[in-house]
Amino acid sequence: MKESVLFALLLSAAYFQKDVAIPLILLWLIYIIRFRKRWGLGILLTLVFASALCQIYRVQNTEFVSYGFDETKVFSVTGRVAEDSVPSRWGRKSCVIKLLECNLKGGDVATAKGRIRISYTGEALYAGDEVRFSGRFSENGFNAKSCRLLKRLHVTAVRARFISFIYERLGGNEAEKELSALLLLGIKSNPESEVTALAVKSGNSHILALSGMHLSLFTWMLSAVLTPLFGKRYAKLISLSFLLLYIMMIGPKPSLLRAFILSFVFFAFPVKKGIDALLICFFIQLFLLPDTVLTLSSLLSYLSLSGIMTLTPILVASIDSFILLPEKPLSAFLATLGALIFTVPVSFYVFGAYQLSSLITSPVTGVLIYLYMLLAMAGIFTPAMNGAASYIHDLLLIVMEKGASFSMFTTLNGYFVLLAAVVIVSVAGLIKQRRVGYPKSHVES
Repeated sequence: MKESVLFALLLSAAYFQKDVAIPLILLWLIYIIRFRKRWGLGILLTLVFASALCQIYRVQNTEFVSYGFDETKVFSVTGRVAEDSVPSRWGRKSCVIKLLECNLKGGDVATAKGRIRISYTGEALYAGDEVRFSGRFSENGFNAKSCRLLKRLHVTAVRARFISFIYERLGGNEAEKELSALLLLGIKSNPESEVTALAVKSGNSHILALSGMHLSLFTWMLSAVLTPLFGKRYAKLISLSFLLLYIMMIGPKPSLLRAFILSFVFFAFPVKKGIDALLICFFIQLFLLPDTVLTLSSLLSYLSLSGIMTLTPILVASIDSFILLPEKPLSAFLATLGALIFTVPVSFYVFGAYQLSSLITSPVTGVLIYLYMLLAMAGIFTPAMNGAASYIHDLLLIVMEKGASFSMFTTLNGYFVLLAAVVIVSVAGLIKQRRVGYPKSHVES
């Protein structure tokens, strides 16, 4: 539990440009104490943690926009797209670029660094594209009047054709096609669309974001087909290879990269504790793909999984010490609870509000999303499945409408009550386990 809390503090401090040294050093101390009899591993841990500290500070430094000129003199910026563009409001698109240079009035060209958000009208842009935008700086970034694609990598061009091909074969009406594109290709929907608005108001945005939950469906499907042919371990290896190809085709989404790396860690390393695997995953992503770490989607993805890995087993064991409940519904509810406990502070800080009704709706929407994804994939090859997908889509909207009917919390009072309840249940369960002995629980089974 202590590792998860420190890891959450480390991630939050890294994202919000705070000092990461204290939580990282405390985390290092915990692991050094745990493995104090293994000197070789202790030296390796020290080197990794020290390198991670330097890498986090380096990545934080590149996040800041730095230039030595007046913003009002800039009429165009050139940069490399960090993530695929997404639909914005009023028919515009939005993307984040890593600055390369700025063109100033009078014909001067100046170097610049950092990441800025661009609002523009034009074609979809993909990670790695080198683009020039003409316009002016505003409070929310750079407001572009026009954009010009300067360079697109060959692999990106292949990606664009693949995404276009799959998108054209998606069935259903416009809303259903939009949801299918979001779940299968990671193409974010218009923020003004009904499904997006309901997902936000009902606290189910994380269910729609392409991440580990969705990747697990692909893994399960591939493993089910490949295991009888190659055995469990080789089937897993082949599945990971296909998933890597899939990620290359739809783009480097931070949460999706986290999910893939974590799957690889569980496959390649003999890790006993989930939080240890998550830390290894974080270090791999930090060193190999640093630009994908300090993003809000990556932060929420790691925090959610930290809560699920840490709190779910504790709460399951605590509740089992009092009463045995059906395993799957209980685990689904407690996984949502664990994710909420770890993510609400960040969500409240960033958005100013949060929704607790997702405790009830998220387990249901998760099942519906799985069904919809299966039917949407089948619909690419068999249009007859689109009717069933349409029914699931409507049912999903009904569930999220029910969740959205509850008022969102604009203070942390509701969160503190929930946190207190979690602590009380956990402590009470621990006391009873020590008095009567550890009962057979879902954790053991």
